[in-house]
Amino acid sequence: KTLERSGIQPYGNLHCAVWQQDAVSREVVQTSNPDQVYPAASLSKLYTVAAILSLAEHGQVDLHQPLKITREEFKQGNYGTGSIRRDFSLSYLVSKMTDRELIPPIPLGEFLCRAVCDSDNIAVLKVANEIGRDRIQGILQDWGLYETTIYNPQTGQPNNTTAENMGRFLWEFGRGMLVEDE
Repeated sequence: KTLERSGIQPYGNLHCAVWQQDAVSREVVQTSNPDQVYPAASLSKLYTVAAILSLAEHGQVDLHQPLKITREEFKQGNYGTGSIRRDFSLSYLVSKMTDRELIPPIPLGEFLCRAVCDSDNIAVLKVANEIGRDRIQGILQDWGLYETTIYNPQTGQPNNTTAENMGRFLWEFGRGMLVEDE
């Protein structure tokens, strides 16, 4: 009753999935609901960053390319964690009052670092807007991650993945099979 009065709605029963495999042999040791699709939340940032690193590796994007965050992107991504919100909140407020863009350009590669290191929502929003969510989704499909989707506001598609997709992704990414380790 306290939750109902507060406006916070319980999520219901807790569900989980497990995908455990040997790090050397790749033998699957244990699974539980491995192909059940669940919300990916910030795990989707790993998929997004890896897809963009793959594009950079193939010369299709430049990690040094400076990108500007628009006031609308700052506003849309201004939730959750992240250093961009912390570092540029004052610039955002002043830019709204003066109708001038005051957030400086940031290199694409730095956005990727902030997306992963700080779990920065503004950073991942910006790179997904810049690169294109359909393009990123296509790379995930090429990698065989068919049950994994990244958020797309145009279609309402949420962040989803499975334990199996995440397990395979982490194993292959960690061994340079998706993006080479330089």
